Formats: sequence, C-alpha cells, structure tokens
Amino acid sequence: MAEIFTLKSEPEPNQKPNGLTIIVSGVAGTGKGTLGRELASTFGIDYFSVGDFVRDWMMQQRAAATTTDEAALLDFQSQHNEDQTMYPDRYTAELSAQKRALLIDSHLFRIVQGRFSQPGFFPFSLGIYLHGVPTVCAERIHHRMVEANEPVVLRVEDLVKKNLDRTGNNVYRFNRDYDLAIPPADNYPATVEFFSRHNDVVIDTTHLTPDQVANTALHDMENLAAENSLFAKTLAQFTNLS
Repeated sequence: MAEIFTLKSEPEPNQKPNGLTIIVSGVAGTGKGTLGRELASTFGIDYFSVGDFVRDWMMQQRAAATTTDEAALLDFQSQHNEDQTMYPDRYTAELSAQKRALLIDSHLFRIVQGRFSQPGFFPFSLGIYLHGVPTVCAERIHHRMVEANEPVVLRVEDLVKKNLDRTGNNVYRFNRDYDLAIPPADNYPATVEFFSRHNDVVIDTTHLTPDQVANTALHDMENLAAENSLFAKTLAQFTNLS
C-alpha cells in the first residue's frame, strides 16, 4: 500500500520542504475554496484550484473535439493524449516541481505517493481536510448557484447524491492508481474518519461561518507549529504565528 505523508512524517536528509505548501481538501460545499483563498491571501502565497483546472481542461477538450481546425485538434491531442483521470495528477506534480510556496485546493484529499513524483507530490505539506453533513454541503452549493444566477436544475437531495457519486469516483481512482484502501463513499462516516486520520488539520464546517473556519484553521496551525519544529521554521517565513 502507498505511504501517506503528513507533517508527522520524518524527512530523509535529502527530502526537505520546498516552502509553505498547504493542501486544502474536502467535498464540494465544505468551503475549501473559500478557506484556500483566505489562507493564500493571509500568507501571501499562490493559490491553485485543481477543480478549476479540471473544468478549464474539460472545456478545452470539448472545444478541441468540435474544432474544424485539424492542426489545432492534433496539437491539443498531442499535449493531452492520456487518461483524463490522471491529467490533474500530472498538473499537480508539475506544481510541486516549481519548488515554491503554494496553496492547493483539491477535491478529495492531500496528494499521496504517485507515479509522477516520488515520494509524493508534496510529501511534507500541511494537509487541511474539511468535511460536513452532506445535506448542508448540498444546500450551500444550491444557495451559491442561486446567488450566481446560475440555472438550478437539481434539487438539494439530487446534489447530495451527485456529491457522493463524485467522491465515490475519486475514491475508486485513488484506490486503483495509488494502491490505497479508502472506504467507499456510501459509508460516509468511515470515509471522513480515513481522511481525518491522514491530514494534519481537520475541521467540521457544518455549523461554522467562513470566518470561523479560517480562524479555526489558523489556530490549529499555531498548535501544530508548537509541536513540529520543521513546520514551525517553514511557517515562520510567512507569519508571526510561530
């Protein structure tokens, strides 16, 4: 089984953190994008959303599939001729190779040891995992769509199922590609327990406002800095918390 790294992992002499790298993960509606942007602004580091990248990439795919420009289609296919489920991982590996402070907003969970980077894309990053009651997460998505004047074609109960289905697909992919044993998404408590165990900061956002989530994350980071000298030294470059 692939090893899962957390801040508790002891680095080898040739494995040192590249900078303040934070991975914020969780299903849609937990507030990971809001928290990610807030923390990136607080620490003055770059923010990247894997979900936004995937959406943009899929739009490119659709555009390439319908283009009448044969040269443009061949160019796109030559760059992206691979299993689309692995392309986001290649993108993440490319981010890790840049060796700079980053905040990564990722749908499922912190990046683990994989085929594009050994050992792991960000083996000594800070992993923040957000979770919440599925119906509350779905209600947030529904509210966000209404606020943005987007066409709302799904009911809250449909959004719950869609969110769990998406998580299930990702669980299947991670188990397949990284030799993990993540519980199935339909066993939500077990899934939450698994991700909670393999992250450094875990926050149930069900009854919290975005400000409360951010304050909780910063408080927990301060506690981690007090316990982990490696993280404290890295964090000290960006904040006075430690």
